[in-house]
Amino acid sequence: MHTQDPISAYALRRVMKKAVPLVASMHGALARESYYEYRGLEPGLTREEYEKRPIWSYFRRMEQLAVHAADLILVSSKWIGQVVGGHGVTPDRIHIQPYGVNLKEYEAKALLPSPLKRVKVRSSSCMQDALNTLREFTS
Repeated sequence: MHTQDPISAYALRRVMKKAVPLVASMHGALARESYYEYRGLEPGLTREEYEKRPIWSYFRRMEQLAVHAADLILVSSKWIGQVVGGHGVTPDRIHIQPYGVNLKEYEAKALLPSPLKRVKVRSSSCMQDALNTLREFTS
């Protein structure tokens, strides 16, 4: 299973009935991002003041629970990897996958024949398959 944010990573791990590997992509630092959101509402707010608020503790705890719930953590940069590592996660569980595509490699592979290119995908049936799989792992 693969999640895209800390809250869904922790929530999914809590409801999974079977031991299935969980990969979590961490795209940012939730607690730090929330500080900037609040600072937009309260321009004079300092980070030190914000870190005393319960909402800061909540977001930090959600980040911590999420990274410890995941078996493998994908990050896009060394910086976010350091943020994740700051929660006590061992470096072997953190993998850097930078955003972007190697266009030369992509173009070379796109020219190769593939039976998958001929398969017509209907989004509703794919979604139903995904929901059925999720139900299987959570019941």
